[in-house]
Amino acid sequence: MSRTILVTCACVVAALACTLAGTPTPPASQVETEVAKLLTQHPTSSPMQAATLAAATVVPPSSVPPTAAPPATPTLTPTPTLVPTPTVPATDPRINLGTPDWHDAFDTGQNWYLEGGNPQAEIHDGKLVFSVAEADKGDWWRLAAPRLVNFYIEATAMTTACSGADRYGLVVRAPDLNQGYLFGFSCDGRYSLRAWDGSEFTKLKDWTANPAILAGPNQTNRLGLMADGSRLSLYANGVFLDEIHNDRFGEGRFGLFIASNVTPNYAIQFDLLDYWKLP
Repeated sequence: MSRTILVTCACVVAALACTLAGTPTPPASQVETEVAKLLTQHPTSSPMQAATLAAATVVPPSSVPPTAAPPATPTLTPTPTLVPTPTVPATDPRINLGTPDWHDAFDTGQNWYLEGGNPQAEIHDGKLVFSVAEADKGDWWRLAAPRLVNFYIEATAMTTACSGADRYGLVVRAPDLNQGYLFGFSCDGRYSLRAWDGSEFTKLKDWTANPAILAGPNQTNRLGLMADGSRLSLYANGVFLDEIHNDRFGEGRFGLFIASNVTPNYAIQFDLLDYWKLP
């Protein structure tokens, strides 16, 4: 089945750009960026009503009238309740990797092109927000400039209103404007790894549910992918998911993607993006 590919590209500092017909080729010294849309097969799921992002409610402190006389005995200060520190999974690659070789907390948009095209992108409150207005089932992405060979990369993403197969994730080892691996999570708690060769996807790992992925709106998940030669290891919140062997793409740029399957005005907030180079 034929698929339509729409590619929108733009040039900025610290990013990659493609050249549309009739547009002058940028000088070789200019660092570039890219935006690509792929209308392809998408994970299927039963549609359900999109959840909405609940507004935070501020509860005022209680007003306690003063007593007529001070208490006869000293008031004991209650022992504070200790909140247990979340257990770090033994499989979490961050445990042994140390300081990232590249870190973006999205305090600025210096590593990303933020103008025009889908996905819409903006920096807001220390987050890189990707959004699409229509539920067009297409994967939209933006890439950063560094090219990587062997690495561990991890993105922290926060969902808003979403449903079913609305999805988001990482693009890695993109050798050019129109190829690469896509590792993503869906709103209903599934993950997949796909290889896009410029005309069609190969499903290296079809959409699979896993309890390590926090499903639904208003959730925060860490997506991690370790690429070491042909071995691609997948992680959710530090939990090992699967290992896939594929040598189609050996190096390339990295980025982030979003795709709305059923939810109009779908948005994802990326909070952190780190990578570590492997020996």
